[in-house]
Amino acid sequence: MNYFIKILFMNPNLENKISNLYPSAQGVRLEKNVMEGYLSQNFILSNTKLKFFLKEYSANYTLDVLKEIHRVKFFFEKEGIPVILPYKNKKNETIFEDKGRYFSLFPFVVGIIHPREKLSINEIKNLGRLLAEVHILSKNGIPFKIEEEKGKWDLNKFQEKSQLILEIVEGRKKKTKFDELTLEVLKRKIKIVNKNKLLAEDLGLKNDHLLHGDFHEKNVFFNKDESVKYLFDWEKTCIGPRAFELSRALDLICLNGDYNKEHIESAKMFLEEYSKFYPITKEEFYKGMTYYFLKKAHSLWIETEHYIKKTMRVDVFFERELLMLNYYDENLDSLVHRIYER
Repeated sequence: MNYFIKILFMNPNLENKISNLYPSAQGVRLEKNVMEGYLSQNFILSNTKLKFFLKEYSANYTLDVLKEIHRVKFFFEKEGIPVILPYKNKKNETIFEDKGRYFSLFPFVVGIIHPREKLSINEIKNLGRLLAEVHILSKNGIPFKIEEEKGKWDLNKFQEKSQLILEIVEGRKKKTKFDELTLEVLKRKIKIVNKNKLLAEDLGLKNDHLLHGDFHEKNVFFNKDESVKYLFDWEKTCIGPRAFELSRALDLICLNGDYNKEHIESAKMFLEEYSKFYPITKEEFYKGMTYYFLKKAHSLWIETEHYIKKTMRVDVFFERELLMLNYYDENLDSLVHRIYER
């Protein structure tokens, strides 16, 4: 990330390009980088009048996929979901290219972001309601074509990659604490996968809703009155089962690796508020929780980032992932019952 910041400072052509493309951004200069974010590099720009938010998208995204993501943003904003829309430039486009990289310019927005442990009851309820409002807009079908669908897990690929990473870690003569944690996580995942041969299609959930893709409290700005100001970071938007996104959001926002009474009550409030606006049966909720659990067990994202791509950017999530896997593996049925019971 520091290397990219250096390039921006050394490359006035990018700043000039933004100035030429966006009339309100004339004379813009880089002010600072934003550390948060895993699918983009984000920066704050400013001129003498305004501040702006510049997003450089991951190289994994093609222009066509980015256009679909923006189409989703404009759709939800039009339907009343509070979305921060990108500026349109002189070419009436919301994405521009510079030296093979894709960017979008957004207004700079100020809002309140709370850590999970500081969320109030009203904020948790408002998040549940917002997610229901997002999902219900595609209740009767996806309003337009979008290619990206929620990925299904592959048993063979999991076995191959987990074995590769195991060999890398076990081959290290001097193991770090992270290496030891990796061995523990991988062994738990292999155990779960070996005793649960279900594939995504076996659960009976359909890819029939337009999802935000990464719904949690860090992608939301709140107002002072605890209402939601904006829902942002739509880069993972896709078509998938709403029960999966509901289960994932509930786990991240309310449980976060802790399953005591307080956290279960938060999850119950989140689910109850969601269900007031878009009811869900216990059976569908159970399938969504199972889908989330098994997909997490098959996921080797953190391990791949650390041992294959040689980056530690997502290491911080690993301990919580182990807590989640351990608990769901032994208590999934009772967890669903505790959360869903009225």
